[in-house]
Amino acid sequence: MLNIKICFLLAGWLVAASGIAKTMYVSPLGTNDITGNFPDWAGAATTISAAVAKAVSTDVIYVTNAVYTLSTAISIASNITVSSWRDGVQDPTNTIIDGNGVAGGFYINSSNAMVCGFTITNGNGQGGDVRHGGGVEIDSNGGILSNCIVVGNYANLRGGGVMLGSSTGLVTDCKIYANVLTNTGSQGADVGGGGVHNMGGTVRNCTIWNNTVQFTGNVPGGGGVFLRSDGIVSGCVISNNIATNSSSGGGVLLYSGGVLISNVITDNRTYLLDDTYYGGGGVFIDAPANNKAIMSACVVSNNYTFGSGGGIAIYHTTTGTGGYITNCTVVNNTTRYRGGGIFCRSTGNAVYYTIKNCVIRANSAIGTSENYPGGGVALVSAGTLQDSFISGNISSNDGAGILLTVQVGTLKPLIRNCQINANTASLNGGGVVVGWASSGTSTGIIDNCTIAMNVVTQASGRGGGIYFYGDAVTISNSIIYFNSAADGPNWRANAGAKTFDYSCTTPTNLVANANNIEGDPKFTDTNAANFRLTSASPCINKGANQSWMDGAVDLDGRSRIDRLSGLVDMGAYEFLVEGTLFTVR
Repeated sequence: MLNIKICFLLAGWLVAASGIAKTMYVSPLGTNDITGNFPDWAGAATTISAAVAKAVSTDVIYVTNAVYTLSTAISIASNITVSSWRDGVQDPTNTIIDGNGVAGGFYINSSNAMVCGFTITNGNGQGGDVRHGGGVEIDSNGGILSNCIVVGNYANLRGGGVMLGSSTGLVTDCKIYANVLTNTGSQGADVGGGGVHNMGGTVRNCTIWNNTVQFTGNVPGGGGVFLRSDGIVSGCVISNNIATNSSSGGGVLLYSGGVLISNVITDNRTYLLDDTYYGGGGVFIDAPANNKAIMSACVVSNNYTFGSGGGIAIYHTTTGTGGYITNCTVVNNTTRYRGGGIFCRSTGNAVYYTIKNCVIRANSAIGTSENYPGGGVALVSAGTLQDSFISGNISSNDGAGILLTVQVGTLKPLIRNCQINANTASLNGGGVVVGWASSGTSTGIIDNCTIAMNVVTQASGRGGGIYFYGDAVTISNSIIYFNSAADGPNWRANAGAKTFDYSCTTPTNLVANANNIEGDPKFTDTNAANFRLTSASPCINKGANQSWMDGAVDLDGRSRIDRLSGLVDMGAYEFLVEGTLFTVR
């Protein structure tokens, strides 16, 4: 009922703005009363295209439940409304537009044109220059698709189900599934979208599942959605989609921009062939420039890739200032290479990506051929991870919680204000592994983190909290305690320069800095993963104030610098003094 209201509230607004509109009818049993403009069900047009050809702006066309088989797509170029209609309600299940394997379903190219309440199936967007939008194409002038089922369509360039090519285009409250996009060669970087290809419009409140991209050659993907430019996808469930061969982004591929807000992205897959950087079982973000690529308030779960980034893969090749992943939950994703939850890599010096206020939990990196894969997060030469929880992740090799390494350029990967706990690695670095620098001179940075209760399981395992292969890294204001490994329960260094400064760990005898402490940090309840400080903690007011702390907060949202002492605590949490504070004037 809500979808009907949306469609006809919009139609009513158009009528009010433009004057009296005609109502026309379509039924296979009609008599084609073209003189009377198909005035009722008795005189209805027998084809939708015949009614559309007679309609002018603000007209409404009601289509009864039936199967309408096409030889060419239904083309709508004015602001009319075309809706299924059965006993006073829309009937998308039984009002079927069948492309017959030779035609797309609808071609919409007018900003306030509306198509509501149909099943659109068996459409073919292939042939000549029309190689996209197997079921529906919304072209550059825009249009609205509402309360439709888009299923079993096919294209070979952009949008197996729907092609959305305008910033004024809207796809809302639709079911989009079992569509296929194929390609047998390299067609450029902006092709993809088994379910939807969105070039700048809005897709909202849709379920998008079981769509497939079947590409060969070095081309992008997006089994469910290909999102680019300023396109928006919000409030959708994107599940069980697949990107095969050399394509990336089983659920969603963001190319040079796009916004994902409040979506559930689950059970998607990529099956890359021997590719170590591309992947993104749930989401692949390519070339994010100037903060255009944004994910917020999404759940990314149970996705899988043979490449990197079981949940999310971020791969920078262009200049710019990157983008953001904020307030997301990334859980139970799996990779055969690096970054079970999130993989972030840059090939240059000018792009940076921020992952903030996220929960990254129970992800896995299960490959055995590569060191330090990063079960939860892999930051490779780029990225800021802050104000986040990284827990319960698994690596069959190194770095169960986080991989931090510098392979190119001079960027400084940064981990700040995070709780890293209960991660389990087989070989080295239960909490964090710091990898080798193959080039570049950057140092990684770990600020105000709590790294606790992480485990390395093998008898020869090293660095339960942190293992250093060789990269230079600076650790400040952090607590690394109560971790477990046969060699170096809290930390172990193989080589490379590393600095502990104003931090709490043990041992400190190998760290030449008098500002570190070895004493028990006195957490509130270590076994319950409550790493807030008690009043007996030696870490209170023992950190070093830094410029970034002005206005910053800890993981509980408290001021990072104590207002009374003017000092910062070690770890991810500031101690909160119990009692009542009186202000006297």
